[in-house]
Amino acid sequence: MSEEKTKGIISNKLKKLKNYPGEQDTMDNGIIWFKEDSYKSIKEYNWITETLKMASKNQMERSSGTPDFVVYKSNDDIIQIIECKGKTNYHSSLEDISDFANVGYGTEEETKNYAINGVLYYASYFCDKYDVVATAISGQTKSNLRITSFIWPKRGKISDIAILEDGSDQECFTTLDDYKDTIRIVLDRDAEEHERIRRELRKYTLACASFLRANGIEDNLKAGFVSAIVLGLTNKESELFKIVEQNIVNINNCKTKKFNDTIGRNAVNKLKHALYGEGEKNSISYINGIFDIDNIPEGKRTSLKKFYDSQLLSKDELQNAPKQQGNYFKYGDTVLSACIYSLYINVICVLEHYKGIDVMGEFYTTFLRFTKGNAKEKGIVLTPKHITDLFCDIAEYYGEKLTENTKIVDICCGTGAFLISSLERIRKNINARSITNEQKKEAYALAQKQSLIGVEKDSSMYALAYANMRFHGDGKSNLFNCSSLMSDSYNPIDTSGETYVDGEIAHLNEVLESFGEIDFGMINPPYSLAKNDDKKARERNYPEETASDVVIQKGQDELDFIASMLHYLKKGGIGIAIVPMSCAGNSGAKLRKEILKHHTLLACMTMPSQLFFDSHVGTATCIMVFKSHFPHDENKSVFFGRWLDDGFKVIPHNGRKDAGKWRTIEKKWINQIDGVSQPNDKVFVNKKIKIGDEALAEAYIKTDYSKLTEKNFEKTLKKYALFKYMDENALMEE
Repeated sequence: MSEEKTKGIISNKLKKLKNYPGEQDTMDNGIIWFKEDSYKSIKEYNWITETLKMASKNQMERSSGTPDFVVYKSNDDIIQIIECKGKTNYHSSLEDISDFANVGYGTEEETKNYAINGVLYYASYFCDKYDVVATAISGQTKSNLRITSFIWPKRGKISDIAILEDGSDQECFTTLDDYKDTIRIVLDRDAEEHERIRRELRKYTLACASFLRANGIEDNLKAGFVSAIVLGLTNKESELFKIVEQNIVNINNCKTKKFNDTIGRNAVNKLKHALYGEGEKNSISYINGIFDIDNIPEGKRTSLKKFYDSQLLSKDELQNAPKQQGNYFKYGDTVLSACIYSLYINVICVLEHYKGIDVMGEFYTTFLRFTKGNAKEKGIVLTPKHITDLFCDIAEYYGEKLTENTKIVDICCGTGAFLISSLERIRKNINARSITNEQKKEAYALAQKQSLIGVEKDSSMYALAYANMRFHGDGKSNLFNCSSLMSDSYNPIDTSGETYVDGEIAHLNEVLESFGEIDFGMINPPYSLAKNDDKKARERNYPEETASDVVIQKGQDELDFIASMLHYLKKGGIGIAIVPMSCAGNSGAKLRKEILKHHTLLACMTMPSQLFFDSHVGTATCIMVFKSHFPHDENKSVFFGRWLDDGFKVIPHNGRKDAGKWRTIEKKWINQIDGVSQPNDKVFVNKKIKIGDEALAEAYIKTDYSKLTEKNFEKTLKKYALFKYMDENALMEE
């Protein structure tokens, strides 16, 4: 079959791409494309000739090579190399194209005969200076074309390549600008920029915490207060947003820098209007509130409005002149208006384009550091971002890739961190699929609408979760403000398990059933820091069909939440929880045994001791992974790991930060579960256990005594002595 026919199809495709030149060797909108060695006719592109002078496919590096097409964008670091073959059976030498990252582009015969092998070979000559989109195309007609594109990152090795697309003519082949967007997602290139933004955000939240304290906003209301303002400012239809935006534009254009606060003492009303709406409902002059824009059901509006009105916006301090304004709060005549302008400048304007950041989580984590006793009183432990990402890795290992058709529930969602990471993973998976950009947008919109389900009992945390999810443009309609424990949800005499659906009261178990099969559960439940040893299981009034697979007790035991989460999942669903080690140890044996009568324990991993340093909680934790509604099989092994080093270090006054090792460690941990890591019974083991056995890794993994020294012993004794002294003298909280 003629390769020239394939090249003709590709020439026509290049001519028709948006903003591309209609002919080869012609620059248009900064784009130029060459067929074969036509670049040799233009002196300006001698560098391509020079680059390929030793690129013959015989791999002898003695003569030049010639790709079928080269697409170049001026003043940019991206280039596309295209290789064509007439027959689709000469598309790839490997059945699984992901294996090219492991085995390379192959032999001389393979680079000559196969499109993918050849284009990767040519890409290797450009990757020192460019991100190379290496595109292999085979077939004779549009209907039978196969198109595969890889990204070979700038200054990367072949092991760093990633698949951008692999499919038909209808699904693949686009512009360099579109490829750049996909590359950014596939290679997670926003990670560094996101971390920079997070650092700036943390710096700002420190100043915000100090300002709010100086102006009479209680510590336990700070995060809720900020969330209300952020929500109001995301309503671009509101008068509040329009006034604030115009005032900031005016001050930036004003030579004297004299600020005129035109909201001032009207700030409370303007904020309420932005949240709840302004004017007479259903009238022409009515201005939508954020609840209207989001189509929030009446019951949920009631919960949120009650929290905002009774605890936040009724405070007299909001009308006072601000104290200790500083650089972050230099505009505004009242405490509230100063906060509104400050949050607009430092959050709304900066973070509008950074959807993957847990905005409210960053605020709440920072505020907790200045709220003595709050975390301990509520058992609040906020999950670090790298751990929420790890949960997605574990879910995809034991289950399937997260997609727009996946349903994920967090029954104690806090600020929504697990839901945000799950959506981020879904978006990444959608973008890696061989579908059109329009199909990707549709799939992502569907995920935003149906994939995420969150439950939060605490009204202030529920408000934070709503603000956070609203800021990410998703999930807000699938958040429920009630208890998620089955002992509440199934008990008709107790209203704590009740929520609202379409303005009607409903029990949570009924609401969750309406979502159909739920695939994954991810939780970091409130930690029971004060246990009651003689707490007993109570009588409950469950439906007959439910009682057989539910054994939980009333209270705040983390295992209660695990049992509840697993019950809500489909048969074979994957439930993941990060909990105190006591849940997997002897003290949790009784309830854990009852859980394992109905569900399977797949894995338990001990986590780093300082994992929750930023939440000021020193609880030792482990991650437990379950398969729901399959009784634990004592003849099958459970994975146990001691994951004690995640590569993070505590930086004084700046919290716990990645020292640059996390990505490598993350892969290593998943490889241990997968069984591809070198066996090491001092780090991880697979062990069959009975349902009454201890479920901690420490019970089965050998201790490596070879690393213990006298200095370790002395250091531990000194630490313990210092701890005892500070504890006995009430210095721990100072």
